[in-house]
Amino acid sequence: MVRCMVNAPRWKDRDEHQAMLGACAGLAVQLSTLGYCPVVVVDTFSGGKAVYFEEVLRARQPAATMCSIMLHAEEAVLAARVAGRPAGFFHDLAVSARINAEMRAIPGPAIGLDTTCMAAEDAAATILRLIQRA
Repeated sequence: MVRCMVNAPRWKDRDEHQAMLGACAGLAVQLSTLGYCPVVVVDTFSGGKAVYFEEVLRARQPAATMCSIMLHAEEAVLAARVAGRPAGFFHDLAVSARINAEMRAIPGPAIGLDTTCMAAEDAAATILRLIQRA
C-alpha cells in the first residue's frame, strides 16, 4: 500500500520498490517507537529485497525483533490466485512463479508458510500466531 500511496505502482521497477521499502522501514520504526506493535510489513521481498529491508530496518532500529514469514503455494493454486486478481494488480504469472519458488527456498531464520490450502483469513490467523511467538 505504501507504493500505491506514492503513485500507481510500476510493478517491475526495482528502484521504486527499494525506495518504498526504505520508506516502509522508516514507517515501521516510527510506529514501533510510538508503541504500535507488532508492525506487520507485507511485500514480495524477492530478489534479495528481504535482506535489503532487514538491513535498512536494523540500521534504523538495531534492537528490533523481527519475524520473517515467507508465503508460498503450489503452482496451480498460485496460477488461479494470480488470474483472479483485480485489474491494476500484478498479473505476470512467470514472475509470480519465480517469486513463489524463491519463497520456498529461503533458508532460516525465515519461516516458510505453505498457503496452498488456506483461505486468506486462515493465513492471516496463522501469521498472527507466529508473530506472537516471536
